[in-house]
Amino acid sequence: MLHFNGNTEFDEEYDNGSIPPHAFEFVKYAHLEARIDKPMLSDIIGVIVDVNPIEERKTPGGKVDMLPIRLKDISGNTINVAMWGQYATIFEDTLKRNLCDAADPNVTVITSTTAKRYQGNLSLNSSSSTNIYVNIDIPEAAELIQSSNLPLCFLVYRSIFSLSLRHQKE
Repeated sequence: MLHFNGNTEFDEEYDNGSIPPHAFEFVKYAHLEARIDKPMLSDIIGVIVDVNPIEERKTPGGKVDMLPIRLKDISGNTINVAMWGQYATIFEDTLKRNLCDAADPNVTVITSTTAKRYQGNLSLNSSSSTNIYVNIDIPEAAELIQSSNLPLCFLVYRSIFSLSLRHQKE
């Protein structure tokens, strides 16, 4: 905890570019299994390979929107991610506004997810601390885009509320 009083002085400092604007602790998809039902938050990165329509789900707290997406890592492994509540709407709106004409892989960073088992499969869930970054300028994103293991993708509208990714062969 920091304490300030009337004698506290501050020196103005300038960012010379040495402090990165973002810092993540990415978890490899293979290591997510060990985090199931543990109080650990996971940052992940991957290329969007599927986005399904928003679904309304019943929870103990009432009805809530859920957007199921799937990401693929540099090794070709996939992970299902459930974006809940406002994250579902915000993420879908972002995709519709910014990515519908994209010809390159759409690299997505999702922070502070929780690992759960749903219908026997590993799934990640957004949390109240989740942040979403699409096509962010970081070395890991550039590496994913350059990877020959990942096909180029582009978004196709299935309906006004639905997005899907198709793979484009080179």
